[in-house]
Amino acid sequence: LLESLAIDGDEAQQVRDLKDLAALYGAVNDRPAMLDTMRKVLARAPADSDALTLLEDHLRQRGEHRELRDLWLRAIRSPMCPPEVRVPRLRDVGRVSSDDLGDIDAAIEAWREVVETIPTDGEGLQRLGELLERAGRWEEYADVLGQRADLAADASDRRDVLERLAAVHRERRDDPNAEAAVLAMLWD
Repeated sequence: LLESLAIDGDEAQQVRDLKDLAALYGAVNDRPAMLDTMRKVLARAPADSDALTLLEDHLRQRGEHRELRDLWLRAIRSPMCPPEVRVPRLRDVGRVSSDDLGDIDAAIEAWREVVETIPTDGEGLQRLGELLERAGRWEEYADVLGQRADLAADASDRRDVLERLAAVHRERRDDPNAEAAVLAMLWD
């Protein structure tokens, strides 16, 4: 009977109707139909917070990390995604990509977007640096270390990062001029 309800009108009305339908499915304990209906909501409104929350919980419980990441990516790419939601979702994409899926390239892209959005983001720079180092992308890793050195909270942290940067230039990039420039910064 519920399947026969008409979903029509403009897109906003369709989303409201689908959410009402999902609530009805929930009221009769038909979780699969409720989840399918919320997927239809997301097909029309990829950043809908109610549908995202419900499906996120479901996918997390089932350990469906790839689908969870894809869900977040669709939401992030939606023009309806509020800016305050974008960065936390990018963090989630980065974590799931690296920690659960082993997709280093996708994780790098997610953390790079975090850092491009918030250049002073300490966690973003840390995670991006770790991933670039793991991937052997030494030029990019050196750039991230330079950013981290510029943002270091105290002299000791700055010194540690600069020492690591000098070592990358010496051992991985074979760039004695860049190494010398970093060592000069250590002596300033």
